[in-house]
Amino acid sequence: MAFPTHMVAFNQRLMGYFGQFGTGAGSQIFFVQSALNPADLDRISLISDIPGAEAWPVRDLFQREVDNERVTTSLVPYLLDAHKLKFFNPLTLTLLPFDVQSNELLVEMPKITETTLREQDLEWICLELKDYYRFRYPKDHPEWGVIEWNDTKVRVVAIDGQHRLSALKRIKDDITAEPGSSDFFSWNIPVVLFSTRALTGKAQHERVLDVVRNIFVYINTEAKIPSESRQILLSDERVNDICTQELLEYAHSNDVKPAESRVAGRVPLLFFDWRGVEYHSGKEAESPAAVKTIKEIREWLRVYVLGENFAPAQEIALSVTPQDALKEDFNEKKLSPENARELRAVFKKRVLPGLGHLIENFTPYKQYIEALRLLEDEYCKKSDIARHAFHKLRFGDSRASLALAPAIRDLELEIIQDLMTRRGKCFSGWVLEADIGMRAVVSAYGAMKPKLQEFRDRDDGWLKYSKWYTKHLNSVWTSGLIKESDKPNWRLLKHICYDHTDGVCNYRLDDVPAALGAYLQILVGAAALKARDLAKPTYEARFEDLKEVLLDTLFRGYKREVRPELKEQFPQGGKPLNEAVNKAAERKAENHLDKIEERVRSFLA
Repeated sequence: MAFPTHMVAFNQRLMGYFGQFGTGAGSQIFFVQSALNPADLDRISLISDIPGAEAWPVRDLFQREVDNERVTTSLVPYLLDAHKLKFFNPLTLTLLPFDVQSNELLVEMPKITETTLREQDLEWICLELKDYYRFRYPKDHPEWGVIEWNDTKVRVVAIDGQHRLSALKRIKDDITAEPGSSDFFSWNIPVVLFSTRALTGKAQHERVLDVVRNIFVYINTEAKIPSESRQILLSDERVNDICTQELLEYAHSNDVKPAESRVAGRVPLLFFDWRGVEYHSGKEAESPAAVKTIKEIREWLRVYVLGENFAPAQEIALSVTPQDALKEDFNEKKLSPENARELRAVFKKRVLPGLGHLIENFTPYKQYIEALRLLEDEYCKKSDIARHAFHKLRFGDSRASLALAPAIRDLELEIIQDLMTRRGKCFSGWVLEADIGMRAVVSAYGAMKPKLQEFRDRDDGWLKYSKWYTKHLNSVWTSGLIKESDKPNWRLLKHICYDHTDGVCNYRLDDVPAALGAYLQILVGAAALKARDLAKPTYEARFEDLKEVLLDTLFRGYKREVRPELKEQFPQGGKPLNEAVNKAAERKAENHLDKIEERVRSFLA
C-alpha cells in the first residue's frame, strides 16, 4: 500500500494493538504490542550499542552488560533445540529521538501533540512527536494501531529482554552454521514498543533517559533485582546512592574525553569497580584493575562523610538550611524527582570538590593515578589494540571487531598485571591496599571536620577542609606512622588494626572509627599542631577524647589475647578468671597507650 503524502516524514512502520496506561508523575505511557520478523532485528539495538553511549553520564548507563556466557550456554541452545517448544515474553522497546545535527539524544522529554486525522473514512487518534515518530489508531479500534518513525532521527532500543535480543541476533547472523534452526525466519518475535508523553509542565522538563531508566528499574525490580552496584547507579531516591553516582561521574566525564583533553590528575574511572557486572551465577564479578568498588564508596559516604539517608547529620554535611528546596524532602525522608537534580547540584558544589581533592592528593593515591596515566600513555602509543583494551577495561566493551577479541583480551590481562604491580609499589603494604586503610583515612576525614569551626563554610568548606586534612595526612604518611614497613611504628597498631595472631581486626565499617580511624585523627591533629595549623587547646581536648576511645579498643583486644594465657592459672574459670583477665588487659592497654603518647610527643618534637 502506498504511503499517503502526509506520511513522507516516516520511513518505518509497525502495526499492532494500541494501548495506554494510567497517568503517574505527570506523564503517561502509550504503546503498541506487535511482533517482528527475525529479519527486522537489525532495526533494534541496546542502549549501550548506540555510538558514543559510553560518554553519557553514568546514571544513564543503566542496562546490565550482556552476559555472553548465558547467551552462549543457555539461550542460544534453547532457541535452536528442535525438541523444545519456544516461547518468551515480549521484548520491551522504546523510541529514542536524536538531534540530526549533533547526533545526540534529545535531553528533555519531547512535546507530544495529540491530534485527529481523517483517512479512508476513519477518524484516527494521533500522538506525534513532529518529524520523529507517531502512534495512531482509528477511534474505537485500538487493535488497528500503527507506529511510524523516521529512522534517521529515531533509534528503537530494547530496555528489557537484552539477552533474548542478543541470542536472537546471533542466530540470525549465523543461521547457516546452526543446525535445527531452519524455521527461524518464520518466527514472529513478540514486542511491546512504548513511548511517553508529559501531561504537566514539570514532567515536560524531565530528561528522556530519566523516564526510561525509571521504567527499566520497575521492570527489572519486578523480574530480577539488579546487582547492588547496579542499584546504586539506578537510584534516584537514596541520597548516598545519588552522591556516589556524582563522584563516579566526576571520573567518568573526564575519562570519556580524548587523552590530551583530560584533567591529568583527576581520579581515573579505572579506580572504581562500578559497572556491576554479574557472573552467570548471579554473583558480581570483581574488576581486578579497580582500587575500590562503588559499594565501598557509597559506604564511605554513609558511615563516615554524610551519614544515613535523610538523617540530621546528613543535612549538616550537605549544609541544607530551612530555605533550601531540599529541606522539605529531608523532613519527609523522601526525595522528589526535581529535588534529586537539586541534590546532585548541591553535592557537586559543596562536597564533591573536597572528596575529590582527598582521593587525588593523598600521596599514595596521587602516585598511583600518575602511574596509571603514564602506563596508559605508554601502552596506547604502541598500538590501537592497547587503546581498545583500555576502552574495554573502562567501559566493558572494546568497540573492536570480533577478530581482534583474542589480542585485546591478552593485552588486557597484561595491563591488569602491570596495574596491580604499580599499585602495590604505591600503597606500600596491606593496610592501605585492604579496605581498612582507606576506611580509616575517610573515617578520620569525616570525624574531624565537624570539630573545626573554621571549615563550616556552606559552599566550599569541604574543599578548604580537604586541603588542610590532606596536607597533614600526607605528613603522617611520609613519617611512616601507618606503614607496615616501619616496624617500630607498626607495633603500635597492635589491637588497633591487627591482633596478637597477626590477623586483621577492627576492619568493619562500624569498627574503624574507634580503632584505626581514631588513631589517624590523633596523628593528623598532631601534624596540624606541629605545622601551627591547629590551636593547641583544640588538639589537646580532642586528643583526650580519642585516648579514651583507643584505650577501650586496646582493652578489648588485650582481653582476647590474655584470656587463653590465664586459663591455665585459673582452670576453674568464672569470676576469678574474668577479674584476672580484666586486670592484665587494663595494664597492657594503658602501657600501650603510653607508648602511643610517647610516639606522638616524639613526632611533635
